[in-house]
Amino acid sequence: MVSTTIMRMQRFPPSVREYFPFKPRPGQTLMANEIYYGVLSGNHVAIEGAAGMGKTVTCLSALLPICKQEGLTLLYAARTHTQMQRVIEELKTIHKIKGHSLTGICLYGRATMCLNSEIQELRPLEAMELCKLLRKEHKCKWYENLITKDIEKVDGCFTAEYLRNFAQKVQVCPYYLGKALLPYCNVIALTYMYLVSPFIRPILFKSLQKDLSECIIVFDECHNLPQLAMNSLSISVSDRGIARAIKEYHRFDARGNYPTVLHFLKHFQHYLKTIKQEYGEIQEEIEIGIDKKAILEYLRPFTETYNLDLFLFCNNIKQLGWQIKRSRIRANQHPYSSIYHFGQFLDQFLITFKEPQYLHYLILTKDHIQYNIRCIDCRGILAPLRKARSIVSMSGTLEPIHAYLEVCGFPKTTRQRVLPSPFDHRYVGVYCIRGVDVSFYNRTPEQYELLAKRCMEVVQNTPGNTAIFAASYEVLEGLLKTSLQRDIRGLGRKCYTERKDLTSKENDQLVSLFKADGHQAKASVLIGVCGGRNSEGVDFPGVELLSVVIVGVPLARMTHSINALILYYTEQFGAFKGKEYAYTLPAFRRANQAAGRPIRTLKDYGVVVLLDERFTYSYYRRFLSHWLNENMIILKNQDGELGKEIARFYLLQPQKYNLKVR
Repeated sequence: MVSTTIMRMQRFPPSVREYFPFKPRPGQTLMANEIYYGVLSGNHVAIEGAAGMGKTVTCLSALLPICKQEGLTLLYAARTHTQMQRVIEELKTIHKIKGHSLTGICLYGRATMCLNSEIQELRPLEAMELCKLLRKEHKCKWYENLITKDIEKVDGCFTAEYLRNFAQKVQVCPYYLGKALLPYCNVIALTYMYLVSPFIRPILFKSLQKDLSECIIVFDECHNLPQLAMNSLSISVSDRGIARAIKEYHRFDARGNYPTVLHFLKHFQHYLKTIKQEYGEIQEEIEIGIDKKAILEYLRPFTETYNLDLFLFCNNIKQLGWQIKRSRIRANQHPYSSIYHFGQFLDQFLITFKEPQYLHYLILTKDHIQYNIRCIDCRGILAPLRKARSIVSMSGTLEPIHAYLEVCGFPKTTRQRVLPSPFDHRYVGVYCIRGVDVSFYNRTPEQYELLAKRCMEVVQNTPGNTAIFAASYEVLEGLLKTSLQRDIRGLGRKCYTERKDLTSKENDQLVSLFKADGHQAKASVLIGVCGGRNSEGVDFPGVELLSVVIVGVPLARMTHSINALILYYTEQFGAFKGKEYAYTLPAFRRANQAAGRPIRTLKDYGVVVLLDERFTYSYYRRFLSHWLNENMIILKNQDGELGKEIARFYLLQPQKYNLKVR
């Protein structure tokens, strides 16, 4: 029986073979079997598989025969537009090579798809509201053109770019054209928000004309799922935001129809100012918990004086905010309202005030104060999704899978599998330095000088691009106070540094320049942080990145919210799991994601340097990806030792990138 099972896992199921368009790579047959038989038997599936093994096409090939047989729709959720486009490209390949009749579409957001330049510049909620008003008043020519047409037949795989270009050519709305095509599609590639947001999800399924039970859901890069789900129900308001709301009130409510709104804004503003004054001068950001009894006592006299039901009053605030938005829209202005945002905040404040799965806390900085409502339990948000025919969760950094399932509230019967690493051990170098500790109390100027020296050994001996990812912005600042950047430039290499204040566009330009240097054989250095935009959201295959250095274990600073999160998880999952789930696992997922940046395909080779001896501790090694553990070499903290090992590694590699090895 055992040998029969092993033999079965070494080849594709017959139905999957009819869809898989390539010669299988290592691990793909095992992955396809796990998904196909798991879903066929009615289970959910959770899989960890390294980047570069072709998870997307394998998953599609395993699920399409089931979807076709049972008349199901495959909802493939991805984090980025690039990942969504890849789903449709792989679907096209299956269609072209295997000859199956397949229809698929990329479902982007309204602001991205819209042909109206005013909507393109807005945030999602504002884009939705402006779109709604334009349609209601029959002022959108593209939508008006679309509703006069009928969809007779749909066949093909449509990327968002193709759909938008086609819609522009025939002068119809690409966003609503995409929604009209949904009932005809076998596969829909979409962002997480369509599924995790309690507000957007019903709209999606209304357009789809199907129930959740008639869909299979795939969450790609699913390690992001818990946080993205919780973010969808988190909100904050600051003293600056309230000041803008008061200013907005005076500008738009000239007749004073809503005087109580103004009084309440000032009352809440005074509450925040009082707390800030109690703490005096703040030198660095701090978090403090909310005294819930005290805030209720503070609000009670106001509500009694004005005889207010806060729930009804909240609707009045949002109504005023909506009127302001409409006024802005008609004046061709940005349709944002600080008053409306405060109404949303107050709504969430009232709903969540007594709920243990929401944290209420304040963040104080030198010049402002912010009230945060943070959701810390995604199980209630994700519970409706369990009605789906099956959920397939995939990621390169999912271990331990049982923790992911428990945090998400997915059933224990979910089929779990960690796929073996497909990478050749000769092409992966992992080095950890014993005697270097970047924990909080060891972050001295002398320690940062030592860290900078070890980073320079990596840079000097890497024949291409290097990335240095610090555990936090605090560690990054400590590194930048050394001569690191100057020494890098002294080698004739460019140094690109990630900053908190960079816009998405500026960061994209920075990354593009860094990648271009790699392709032009100009070795450069990218400096950033673990958990940042460049250590998780960007791939650097081939010459774009050879070596990566992780400086310190990216454990979060022990703040009020982190301590409250640990306490809550301890109550929910037990004493042993509480800190592990809330504190340790997220840190090592950030480290694992950063470590995987240079190894993105089976042809890549590169070096990962873990610059903190805590990575060698047996407890922490349990949370490192298995390919890091399998290849780890522990070195002494001696000058030149790390540099020699890295130079030796690159000398042994095939010169397929035309690089100059020292």
